[in-house]
Amino acid sequence: MKRRDFIAGTVLSSTSALTNAFGAISCPPSSVSITGGIPSRTTCPSITPQEDWIYRSTASGVQWAHDFRNSSEFTNFAYFESGDPQDVQSCMQYKSTDGIVPGSGCIEFNIPAGVHSRSHWHRFFSTFPGDKGYVAGSSASSTNIPTPQLWYQWRKGFYAHQDYHTDTNFVGTDFYIQYRVKFSSTAYGTFNGQSQPSGKLAFIDIAGGGDQVLLVQYPTGYDPALSNRFGMYTNFGNQSNSILTNYQMDVGDYIAAHGGDYSLVPNVSYQPGGAYNNSCYYGKFSGCWAYPVEEWVTILIHVIPGRDNQNTPTTPPYSGYRPLDSPNMSSPSLNKDTGIEVWAAREGATNYTKIWEKLDYAWLYNATSYSYGNQPGFNCFQFSTYRNGAKAVVPWWYRVGQVIFSKQFINCPQA
Repeated sequence: MKRRDFIAGTVLSSTSALTNAFGAISCPPSSVSITGGIPSRTTCPSITPQEDWIYRSTASGVQWAHDFRNSSEFTNFAYFESGDPQDVQSCMQYKSTDGIVPGSGCIEFNIPAGVHSRSHWHRFFSTFPGDKGYVAGSSASSTNIPTPQLWYQWRKGFYAHQDYHTDTNFVGTDFYIQYRVKFSSTAYGTFNGQSQPSGKLAFIDIAGGGDQVLLVQYPTGYDPALSNRFGMYTNFGNQSNSILTNYQMDVGDYIAAHGGDYSLVPNVSYQPGGAYNNSCYYGKFSGCWAYPVEEWVTILIHVIPGRDNQNTPTTPPYSGYRPLDSPNMSSPSLNKDTGIEVWAAREGATNYTKIWEKLDYAWLYNATSYSYGNQPGFNCFQFSTYRNGAKAVVPWWYRVGQVIFSKQFINCPQA
């Protein structure tokens, strides 16, 4: 049975059951009494993982969703880099087991010791036949999924600031991505005196890559006490303001700008605006929200694309970089209107913890510097094993079980 037929059939045959099951989201008080009546206690019925998935993956605003029930959900968007060492197929593969919902599968990135893999699973924001948001003839949709060879040329389905919606390639503004991921116990940490290298877990980007990329970091490996925090940064030619702290700069640059006063280190939050804003800083990364191992953790990212800052170049430009690689953070004309919010939930949790909120980042898209007509926005999402060329110290893996892309907030899993 095709995935879309399964979902449609299940939804149509169990609408009332879903309505009752998801009463847990808006339950009445546990104790109910009516004047002149007898007090009574109410309960919310539990739901199954399958019902939960159907509810979230077909909710209002959802454009597409994958629980990897079918292998095509992997193969249609898998990209194996030709430069990968050894057998590239073994580093990224479809697994029909260990899915979150019975009958579903997952993507597994499995990296042997001594290997660095660059393969990735990339998903365009555009919708295709079978996706919930697919509308035949719509500029947000396409009848054919691009082959890997055309990945770098895909210039449709952009989500961007409203000011840039000048043609049909722009289809939305802010967006939400929810994914559920599981790490092996060897994905980060120190082993036999050597640390697993840091790298890039996920990219929110333009197909083919650009300076506007929002990068979700792998748990880093330099110190087991601080190695598994959630972190994000952007490109900007590797300038200091690519670090997405509450000041949009690295702690070293912040201290230098304040006379070398190291007592100010706690001012620079590496998880700004959320529950760990005051406890997650350099030297105390143990006070950050941290990835668990060997369990499915849920991450929800909300991106509000702002306006481009390519007209505020660095002056003078850093040696070796183009002048537009990094916006001038002191410019009075700087557009600080890009927003990022992140929520997280461990396995079994039915409520999110908000771990990130900063709505005034200065963003640079460098949209005119690449081929194929780059635009000041985002149009793809990808999972990766890229670790900056560094090889795994010991074997490690991570798995992706569910991914949802939506124009609206996505509820925390309830089962």
